[in-house]
Amino acid sequence: MCSHLTIQQNIGVIDFTFSSRENEVRFEHPKFVDVTSEIQPDPEAEKFVQQELERLKDPAKNKELVLVKTVLDGRFFSIRTQETGLGNLVCDSCKSNESSCSNHVS
Repeated sequence: MCSHLTIQQNIGVIDFTFSSRENEVRFEHPKFVDVTSEIQPDPEAEKFVQQELERLKDPAKNKELVLVKTVLDGRFFSIRTQETGLGNLVCDSCKSNESSCSNHVS
């Protein structure tokens, strides 16, 4: 969940149910949770993140994958109101792996 012009100051929690018979999703009990230092990291998630960060330090993985010659505008207002270079990069990345998610990307 994200409110207008909110920039990662809180996260959202929402319950939902899906009815395949009615092809409908129902959202219930949305709430925002303020992100503060009082929220302790999940130990399992923190361990996973640290392992991945260590793995990325491998020099073999530290190579240029793509050269982008356009502005990657990721401002909230821009990505919500217009086509952006960042949005195109994300969509093109998804489409390049279309075979694994062909039912979801068009």
